[in-house]
Amino acid sequence: MGSIWVMPKSCIKLGELSFGAGENNTRSVLWKVAMMAIWWRIWLERNRRIFERREEDSIITWDRIKLNIALWIHSNKEFCDLLYSDLVRDWPSF
Repeated sequence: MGSIWVMPKSCIKLGELSFGAGENNTRSVLWKVAMMAIWWRIWLERNRRIFERREEDSIITWDRIKLNIALWIHSNKEFCDLLYSDLVRDWPSF
């Protein structure tokens, strides 16, 4: 029987989760950085819509999230050799 996952009630509770933390430190680091990048981009898009009265295309937003993740994890020793193209292509394997 498989497990069922339910979305937490708040962003804080979601951020407290660490998917695969016990299994693989690489996955845990990537998850935490991904959550920060997603929240950062949501914040920027919110401000763009409120203050500039314009929206960014969702495809561009996702590309920028992936770029932020790649840039931010590059400073981590486990990811120092990872290229942006590797991250995008192999995302599910992490």
